[in-house]
Amino acid sequence: MTFIFIFILLLLLPTQMSGQEHSFIEQGKTWHVKGRVLYPPCELEETYCFTEESDTLVGDVHYMRLFKDNDGSQETSGLFREVDGVVYRYYPEHEKEYVFYDFTMESTGSVVISWQGKTWDYLCEVTEASMQTLLDGSQARRIEMKLTDPSYDETYSEINVWIEGIGNLLHPLLNVGNMWDGAPIYTVLSVTRGNDVLYRNTPTGISGTCATKDAESPTYDLQGRKVEGKPSRGIYIIGGKKRVVE
Repeated sequence: MTFIFIFILLLLLPTQMSGQEHSFIEQGKTWHVKGRVLYPPCELEETYCFTEESDTLVGDVHYMRLFKDNDGSQETSGLFREVDGVVYRYYPEHEKEYVFYDFTMESTGSVVISWQGKTWDYLCEVTEASMQTLLDGSQARRIEMKLTDPSYDETYSEINVWIEGIGNLLHPLLNVGNMWDGAPIYTVLSVTRGNDVLYRNTPTGISGTCATKDAESPTYDLQGRKVEGKPSRGIYIIGGKKRVVE
C-alpha cells in the first residue's frame, strides 16, 4: 500500500509543479508595452520587469516590486505578491492590499473587480474561461471579461483578456482597462522570462513618435485638452507619458 501511495504521489507531483510555471511574479519576467496617445496622436513604449532587487518587506509580508525602466533608471510601479493563482497588489497610500488578478476563475458570470485599489469597483462579465498555449509551448489559463458597469458607456466596454502568468493583455498594471476613441490606450507587445518569449503581439494603427523632453512638449489633460501655462495638481500627458503634477 505504501508503494502504491508513493507512486500516485509521484504521478501528481508534475501537475502540481506545472501550476507554478505560470506565476505572474518571477525574477527576470519582462513586459514590453506600447501606448497610444490621442492628442497629439503618437506612440510610446514602456518596459516593466521583476528583478533580483524586487523583493521587499511591508511589515512582515513579502512583496515583489515591479520596476519600470525609466530612461535607464528603475522606478517602482507596484508591489505584488501571489498565492495559489491569486495576485495581490499593495497600495502604500491606502496601507492595504487588494486582489488584483484572480486566475482561479473557471466559470462565466458577473464579477466585481477592484480597479487600481481605488475606492470604487467595476462590475464585469466573464465571457470565457479557457486555456491558451504560450509561445514556449506551455498551457496557461485565459480569462476574458467585459466591463458591464452601468456607469460606463458601452463604447468603452472592450474585452479585457487575462492570461495566467502574464496579466491583462492591455497592460500588466491594469487589471481592468478602458478604451479611448475605440482603441486601447495600451497594448502588451511581448512578455519574456529570461531568454524565453511567452507572448508576442504586433498592434497596428499607431503612428508618430512622442517627444522625449517634457520641457519642450505640450501638456494635455486626460480629456485631450491642451493645458496652457503651469498645470495645477493632477495627472497629465506630458511628452507622451502620464505624469503626476504635485
